[in-house]
Amino acid sequence: MILFIFIITLLCIYLRPFGLPIWLFSTLGAICAYVFNVVSFNDVAFVWEMVWDSSFTLIGLIIFAISLERLGFFNAIANFIIKLSSHKTTAEISTRKFYILIMLFGFVISAFFSNDGAILILTPLLIALFRISTQNKDSIKPFIANATKFNLNSESCYTHNQTAIFFLLCMSFVSDFGSNLFVFSNLTNIITTHTFSLPFLSFFLHMLLPQAFVFVATLAIFWLFFVSKLPKYLSFSLIDSNLPSILIVLMCFILLFVLVFGIIFGEQFGLPISFVALFVGLISAFMAIAKEKSAFTSILKDSPFSVVIFSLGLFIVVYGLKHIGLIDALQSSIQALQGNTILNKMLFISFGSSIGSSIINNLPMVMLGDLALKGEELYLVYSHLLGCNIGSKLTPIGSLATLLWLVSLKRYGIVISFFSYMKIAFFTTIFILLCSILGLYISVMWIV
Repeated sequence: MILFIFIITLLCIYLRPFGLPIWLFSTLGAICAYVFNVVSFNDVAFVWEMVWDSSFTLIGLIIFAISLERLGFFNAIANFIIKLSSHKTTAEISTRKFYILIMLFGFVISAFFSNDGAILILTPLLIALFRISTQNKDSIKPFIANATKFNLNSESCYTHNQTAIFFLLCMSFVSDFGSNLFVFSNLTNIITTHTFSLPFLSFFLHMLLPQAFVFVATLAIFWLFFVSKLPKYLSFSLIDSNLPSILIVLMCFILLFVLVFGIIFGEQFGLPISFVALFVGLISAFMAIAKEKSAFTSILKDSPFSVVIFSLGLFIVVYGLKHIGLIDALQSSIQALQGNTILNKMLFISFGSSIGSSIINNLPMVMLGDLALKGEELYLVYSHLLGCNIGSKLTPIGSLATLLWLVSLKRYGIVISFFSYMKIAFFTTIFILLCSILGLYISVMWIV
């Protein structure tokens, strides 16, 4: 029964029949699991203990991100990127220079605002940049108004529309590839650190080198296969609306430091991560409301309060799989790895987690893997996380950030075909996952 409930719940989440919100399907799945006695009240309480901090942390981070957007912080950063990459005497921007800066910006945003927050920030930011482009203004209208399909087989330089979609695709992958550095960079990280009681600093030190390898590998592979086809120069107009004062920009940076150091030092006093994230989010929201009273309605509307209901419902359904022996089967597979080298174990766990994440989504997969890895070496736990965070990009349904990205693109009339996405995802994700495991191996064996 639980397997049937699980499959139907996932299908409804991915297909969203009748356009209903995804939290409704996960909630109905959890109710069915409880009604049919697949899970007990104690199971629900256990799941809530696992996911409450991660869920409220995500809410705090996205409120923070939305508030900074209303304050004009990201417009200021975008202007800085344009000025930094523009030619001194012309309005043209070197595409290669812009590419490096926007990729770096994407990784930073993903690290500080989580993968889900990052995709909600980066998608409209890129749309805004290309919408106001002074290059080929006439061709931008169908890009926004009509469905635009991305053609990977183009042998010549991409059109303006394809260039825009290339950067949107990059940010989709960056949002998840860049979510390994901090505990709060991904819901999967928060759940796992709680399960295994991993300290913030230890997590950071273990993930620092893998994340550095991921950044270089991502930059290199997209450069190698795509950037050479882009026009050599782009032309953007500076964003002249909603630019904040220097004082507001400074306050925003201070809040970022409060977020990071609040989590580091709060850990010493047993302070939940969500407390710090919600505190910073509310302070930034009050700043946005003080600047513009209408910001309150906008922040309230865009804040993902339903994510708490969604995650709780989905995890309850997934936890029910434990009662049909799935966790035992996973533990047996892990035990069968005894006698293999450390690197082989890391590769097996990471690729197994990536395949599982790409099929059933990385949120259910991280819980299953965490339960199966109880009592195992920590390097396997980090391998599991990298598989869930990076390997989930193998399919469009692998991470919540990708689903949010696809929904966001549809609002602008942009269609990325499943086949086009999979062609990019296959050769980029596997290569980058291998690089991340190499970085983790070096980190575990010789550094940490």
